Amino acid sequence: MSAEDVPEVVVRAGNILIEQGFQGMLDAYEELFTEDFEWSSAILRTFEAGVYKGHAGLENYWREFSESFGSMSWSDPTYDSVGPSRALCTARVHMEGTGSGIPMIMEPAYVFDVRDGLISWASNFMSLSDAEEFLANA
Repeated sequence: MSAEDVPEVVVRAGNILIEQGFQGMLDAYEELFTEDFEWSSAILRTFEAGVYKGHAGLENYWREFSESFGSMSWSDPTYDSVGPSRALCTARVHMEGTGSGIPMIMEPAYVFDVRDGLISWASNFMSLSDAEEFLANA
């Protein structure tokens, strides 16, 4: 599989995230995600339950994440198809701790499942190798 085989909705979600931030994805929820969409966060799973369902769940995730990290931007996305309806993506995330003000750069990976042209499940991982390990065992 290759980047050309990545479902279009995944690339569109990435573009919205880079251009408009996370709020842009929330605003475009119905055109990007299934009604029963599930987000699993390895990053917040370190601290909390880490599974968020539907639009309200995604809003809760963003609120919880924003409490720890203030300003945030995404850049340098990569997209790769890892199955007929699954994509593996990476990005560079620039953020700043809300309390400390310390700038951080992370390079997480994301796995997306697509159903009927919409994203039905997604998870972030602390690194590309973590995502690849997940995919190898899926």
